[in-house]
Amino acid sequence: MIKKKNLVEVGDYVRRKKDGAVMIVTKDEEATLYVDDDRIGVTDANFYLEHGAIEKVNNEQIEKVVKYIKYIIENVEMLNNALDYALRVAEIEEQNKRYREAIRECIERMDEGGTGTRSFVYEKLIEALEGE
Repeated sequence: MIKKKNLVEVGDYVRRKKDGAVMIVTKDEEATLYVDDDRIGVTDANFYLEHGAIEKVNNEQIEKVVKYIKYIIENVEMLNNALDYALRVAEIEEQNKRYREAIRECIERMDEGGTGTRSFVYEKLIEALEGE
């Protein structure tokens, strides 16, 4: 009996042609059936490779995918940082608006004068600083 040469070995990657899912080739006992989404046994992988249902993925293809994923992650991080910055700007603008309103009310009250002006100004400024 002639032993067939394995087309793939444990640790190789293959791509399922029907949906493009990339799977790692594992020992037969570590993998479930062909329907598993992320791994395939070496025996099944060789069988499906011979019958054209999957194709072997080389290291160059994997490196391109990893590079693309890293690019996506970097862009997501940049977008996240931009959103954080925009939220901080909005908070500062709201705080600035609160300060201006408090200062305007204090100036009006000081122009009017009278009893309680100092207390009013003090309370209004504390309120603005605390964000109430």
